[in-house]
Amino acid sequence: MRMKTRQTLAALLALVMLLALAPLGYADEGGTGDSPAVPADNSLTVDLASTNKTDWGDEDIFDLALAADLYLIVPTKANPTDGYDFANASSDFKGSVKAIADAVYGEGYWDAATNAPSTSFVRDKDYKPDYEKLLNDTIIPVAIGTFNEEGTFTPTEAAATTSGSYSKESTNKTIDITGLTSGMYLLVPHGVGEDGTTLTKKDYVKSTEAGESNVTVTIAQTDTYSYLFTPQLISLPTKDPDENGVISTANPGDWKKELTVKLKPQREERMGDLEIVKSLDEYVDSYPATFVFQVTATVKDKNNKDKVVYNNVHTINWPEQKSVKIEKAIPIGAEVTVVETVSADGSGYDGSCYQFVSSAITSTGDQAGEKLIIAADKVASITFTNTHDDTDIGGYGIENVFAYNKETQEWKWKNKVQNSADNGTENNETAAESN
Repeated sequence: MRMKTRQTLAALLALVMLLALAPLGYADEGGTGDSPAVPADNSLTVDLASTNKTDWGDEDIFDLALAADLYLIVPTKANPTDGYDFANASSDFKGSVKAIADAVYGEGYWDAATNAPSTSFVRDKDYKPDYEKLLNDTIIPVAIGTFNEEGTFTPTEAAATTSGSYSKESTNKTIDITGLTSGMYLLVPHGVGEDGTTLTKKDYVKSTEAGESNVTVTIAQTDTYSYLFTPQLISLPTKDPDENGVISTANPGDWKKELTVKLKPQREERMGDLEIVKSLDEYVDSYPATFVFQVTATVKDKNNKDKVVYNNVHTINWPEQKSVKIEKAIPIGAEVTVVETVSADGSGYDGSCYQFVSSAITSTGDQAGEKLIIAADKVASITFTNTHDDTDIGGYGIENVFAYNKETQEWKWKNKVQNSADNGTENNETAAESN
């Protein structure tokens, strides 16, 4: 999933132009000479754009409870001649200002800027900044946190400069933040906990694939979907977009102290768990017993018709295995039907000496408890009870196992044979490939 956004690139361009406006020297927080004080009357509106509805054909996104955190990366001060200059960075981001400047112009720029005129700097004309790398390797790690190679997330202690939010019940899906000091900010949208509780960074930050690398995204969730947001840089005050839709501090026209950012997240179906439990009123321990279950899950499409979203066979091999758990594979909200398979003539189970007695839903997302519904906060569970029929017949089952080969870009499946003699072996001779 590619997470790069036009807003992020536009903000990074604005960062370049903001740096370009900074003189080759360092301005303290209060400014120097007759420069005006840093204004604190900018405002930001974060809008969950109504066009998102047409992207997916439903209104699920409007069930979000959303927060927006702002981290002040680089404060600025007004300069009547050139526009806006750098002011002293906040303590969390002091080191980032040097990294940002050097990433934009080349290694050594900031040292030259802070030691001018005694130190000079000549920029390589072929130097090309990597703006995504700057955002993901320099700014986000300071504000939010980092992932190691194993995917473990370590949050930072940096606190947002200011925040805003709205609840799931709110009819106005915008966040208005006023009284903002001029500067470059990192905007971090994310979800809100139940009943408006505040989430920790570990609750709403994840890593996702973007091309050949991973990027940090933040999450907000409804009952059925996860929405993935890319943290983005914004500058205040700002300018109107140019003819190409790019917002840059170098654009002509008046400074605007009111900025609206329309969020355009990606979304993924949330997946839940299903457990099938096998209960025997009597077990004959002369050999294992294999039980086979057909699992089908459906959701309603926009025409209110059933759409199959999961269809597979699973096995339980007694006594080593008394249940099977299908993890994060079925969409939340899906209605599941589990059928224990019987022989063609309906007289019993293929090769098994246990007969079906009853089934009971033991955990479900359905409040009435009558349907097996996949839920976000619990494992949906159903128990099948069987009785021994006093015969002595072994049994087997076949479970399809699928794996994706990234090198060949093909799906490979093999039949996993469960039988009373070998307790579950893979029959590699039945393997086949399918595009």
